[in-house]
Amino acid sequence: MSRPELAQYVGEGEGKGRAYKHPFRKLDTGKPLVVPSVTTILKLEAKDALVQWSADKTLEWCVVNWNLLGSRSPEDAYKSARFRWREVRDERAFVGTGIHDTIESIHTGGWDFPTLDREQSLIMLEWDKLNEEYEIEPLMSEFTCWSLAHEYAGTADGLWKFTNRLTGETFIGFIDLKTSKNVWDAHRMQIAALVHCDVVMRKVVPDAVRNSKGEYPEGTWVEEPMPPWDNLKLVHLRAPEFDDLGRVTQEGKHDLIDVTEDHDLWFEEFLGYRSVAATQQKRKDREKERESSKYGSF
Repeated sequence: MSRPELAQYVGEGEGKGRAYKHPFRKLDTGKPLVVPSVTTILKLEAKDALVQWSADKTLEWCVVNWNLLGSRSPEDAYKSARFRWREVRDERAFVGTGIHDTIESIHTGGWDFPTLDREQSLIMLEWDKLNEEYEIEPLMSEFTCWSLAHEYAGTADGLWKFTNRLTGETFIGFIDLKTSKNVWDAHRMQIAALVHCDVVMRKVVPDAVRNSKGEYPEGTWVEEPMPPWDNLKLVHLRAPEFDDLGRVTQEGKHDLIDVTEDHDLWFEEFLGYRSVAATQQKRKDREKERESSKYGSF
């Protein structure tokens, strides 16, 4: 998924990542309302598996590039290898973005189809299999959800109507599309946080141009109620995996993972992280005030 229009990148590190700038709501100070994204808040979740994954990916690169590292000083070798796991992370993000953009173009009738690599093409075959099982009608695609009550925002992948081609049964699914190897608790908290937002943002003047401050003209965006839905679904798409001889070692996936039953508890868990993030921000603001006061006294 390309960056949502209301989103802005605020850097790496603690409490940073993606934020959302409201197109017309402002603080009492007159500054635009800016809130953290759902995914930025969920960075606070302990991710032991991710720590081990990053170590594994770095070690894999070192093994492959052993001769290169051996020809360098310890300091240079360390610098070369230290963040190699980020390259793998970015590759995974590239895979997911291509799939999101392709499905969005299919659903919206767009022409901006990205060029897909082999893995992405295999994932799209899994998408085709899902469509053989269900007729999927997109009702909404890539829409930003905003929590006024808890001050966060995020972008949902879609609101789709599913019709089982065998039984004829239908349901409206609030969905989040995942191409990760596994589905994690953070993914469940993410979709629960999105569906518990107060409003969704809709742009009603598509060709509006922001002013020099990056602000939209009045009336460009509107807030609308959260649309009705029947089920929360994680759409998990994965390419099959192969060994060195080209034999399938793991079948591909096109799973619909239901998060409906416990979505209230997943949301409650998310709010715990939201509370921590808010407290951390208050502490940082207080530290900045002290620094400003100290230097302003000279």
